[in-house]
Amino acid sequence: MSRFAERREARRAAALAVAMAALGTEVDAICAELGRRPTARDLARVAEARRRLPSLVQALRQASGYLRRDNPEAPLRHRAALGRARATIASARHLCAGLDRLLAHAPIPLMPPEVSDCLADRRGEVIGRAFRGLEQAINGPGQAEALAGAVFPYIPYPPARFTAFLQAAWRVLAVLGRAEGARFLEIGAGAGAKQLIAAQFFPAPEGIELDAGYLARAGQLAAQAPEGARLFAADATRFDRYGDYDVIYAYFPLRESAAESALEREIHRQMRHGSVALMPYVRQTFIHEIEQIAPGVVVKGYAGAELAALRRDAELIGPAVPPLPEHATLVERDRCAPARAALRRNGFTPHAL
Repeated sequence: MSRFAERREARRAAALAVAMAALGTEVDAICAELGRRPTARDLARVAEARRRLPSLVQALRQASGYLRRDNPEAPLRHRAALGRARATIASARHLCAGLDRLLAHAPIPLMPPEVSDCLADRRGEVIGRAFRGLEQAINGPGQAEALAGAVFPYIPYPPARFTAFLQAAWRVLAVLGRAEGARFLEIGAGAGAKQLIAAQFFPAPEGIELDAGYLARAGQLAAQAPEGARLFAADATRFDRYGDYDVIYAYFPLRESAAESALEREIHRQMRHGSVALMPYVRQTFIHEIEQIAPGVVVKGYAGAELAALRRDAELIGPAVPPLPEHATLVERDRCAPARAALRRNGFTPHAL
């Protein structure tokens, strides 16, 4: 290759690096803003970065094309840079779509209304009735006779509503920077059917159950349980590891209100600051004495103006919760990947409905 051709190829490679760096500056600015709590973001800066992205991508595409055309051997010598440019160009379209969703997003209440006539909710009721039938079949005919006076038998809870509570907890934890890898515990899990839903939000859900019959039937779900999911024998009133979990769910575990209130006090005492308790029943117990971020949702350590601020931020977390996974091989080479990951942590992906 002539000296002129070498210099030209070097200029093309330098131009590609400059184009990638310029795009990276905007991606880093987006990441910086998305790392803040939603109400503290400079959305004008995000919008400006979004506006600039297409021209920056075009400059990257042009620089990449020039380098490829200069010499048949250039793609071999600059394989890594060209590969990263190609992956970044492909990814930028998804980043722009996610940013458009974020910039157009209006606050969404943490919990939907309990009664709705929309078609999606009616479909959810149909699916829920079918799920509850399967759940009852798995749990079996009833609880152990020795427990009948103190604890309720397993009471199915509408799966769509249960999912809404999980989503609310995820959105709160996303604001606090604790959603990824959060630990979930269900109290009185029966045979563990709800763990299959919880696993869509939290990677290794756990459940405690006192009834040996329910625990024995949990084996029917073992093949479908995610890796790390665990259902084990424990008495909720004597359990001393509630502080290990970020989200704790319970639905009518104890029959007597006084005993239930004592259990809730102990759970709340052990919980870490910022952990979320989901207790969606209407019976008046200790949990109703605590200020709630949404009906049946308590965030440990938050009340008054601080709780209201957390609610406002959580309502700005997007609807793509839990976020869909990305292809790891693309993420490793993609300069847009950090901003796309930040969008996912905030509930926005191009696939969100």
